[in-house]
Amino acid sequence: RMWVLDPDFDGASVSKLELDKIFESGGLPIAYLSIGEAEKYRDYFSKLDKSIIIKENPNWKGNFKIKYWNKQWQAIILSKVDELIALGFKGVYLDIVDGFYFFKDKKKRADQMVEFIAAIDKHASKSTKEFLIIQQNAPTLSEYTSKVELLFSTVDALALEDIFFFGEKEHDNPLIPQDYAFKAIKVYLSRGLKVFNVEYLKDKKMIKNYSELGAKASIIPLVATRALDGPLIFATELKK
Repeated sequence: RMWVLDPDFDGASVSKLELDKIFESGGLPIAYLSIGEAEKYRDYFSKLDKSIIIKENPNWKGNFKIKYWNKQWQAIILSKVDELIALGFKGVYLDIVDGFYFFKDKKKRADQMVEFIAAIDKHASKSTKEFLIIQQNAPTLSEYTSKVELLFSTVDALALEDIFFFGEKEHDNPLIPQDYAFKAIKVYLSRGLKVFNVEYLKDKKMIKNYSELGAKASIIPLVATRALDGPLIFATELKK
């Protein structure tokens, strides 16, 4: 199973020993890494040139939209990738890939995002032969970028949130299918890539419904709390 871990959130650093144990037991340790926003609670934040920080994300306090094509920012991320590889991580779970959508010139910024992801992959390949690149959200990136082949030759999987259900009180809300996501999922699947999805559900009937919907969409479904502080339910197991 894949373990997606934040390597240093809130001062609780993951150790190489812990990652080695996960890998030796058959697990695949993958590091969470935000590349489209700068996080104030990370050690790099105080060193950032303020001119590349744009504005705070109103939905996530302490997270700031950033000019991710900036050389200083990319150097910080590549340095972080080196640290992750040295620790024993086998890949990265790249968040805020959809950061390109924040800007008016979306096509240009989409190209720069794809180039950035490819640069991460190329940099990692200097240290290890097997390093997974998992794209979190932004399923329509391939529709905006002119570098489609570069994207699909770099990314190993797509991970999504909230494509079947949405809201903190899911059991009080109707099923809201995200049609744009389903269209994009088919593109990734046609390229031979795996697609993961997480829904933040509590209601048992909805979780079972989700397992069936996930099977039809050919995705790998997971249930969790939005704060990721509760149990994980692998909805594929509900079908057995």
